[in-house]
Amino acid sequence: MAINDLAPGFVLLHYTSALSEHKATIPVDPFYSSLLSQWFLNLKNSPGGDYWHTAVDRYIVVAKALCANTINFSYAELFTKSVGVAPVFVDTYAINVVGTNATAANMACEMTFSYRNGNGGNGRAVILDNSFAANQKYRPSAYGGAAVLAMVNFLVGNTSFFFSRSGSYPINIPQVLTKTNDVLRKKYGIS
Repeated sequence: MAINDLAPGFVLLHYTSALSEHKATIPVDPFYSSLLSQWFLNLKNSPGGDYWHTAVDRYIVVAKALCANTINFSYAELFTKSVGVAPVFVDTYAINVVGTNATAANMACEMTFSYRNGNGGNGRAVILDNSFAANQKYRPSAYGGAAVLAMVNFLVGNTSFFFSRSGSYPINIPQVLTKTNDVLRKKYGIS
């Protein structure tokens, strides 16, 4: 597998804040069940995988706690991909779930969950315009609170569907960082 290729597939999660639409690309290992006529995502330690809508819903439950109610997770798209070939769109799913964090959105704040995987590679999950202060570092074991810890546990847990580009699932998150995203800062006119 090419290290920078999104093969064998990815979920493109669309969500909006008060000022912008965002797209999160989540590398996954999808497969089609001809018996059930449905797309599934392989999970870290769960034989048979999970229906892809259900897997995305489990992620949204955790992600929405990191975001204010001005963030709307609107829909997701599933793509398959072979190495060196353009992705193929296979399904879409309407979500329409808003954030649940009581703290206002910190516009232009990027929260990055950097992880190591079982093959020694790495990856990251990013949430933009979240409800946390910029320029923070959260480390084990509490990771700064329940919402961040829940996301860490989801990403490294047995039912994680995040599949790194080097062909393995997350096993360790050494830290979670927040920072001001310069592209969004300029776009939003924040000085």
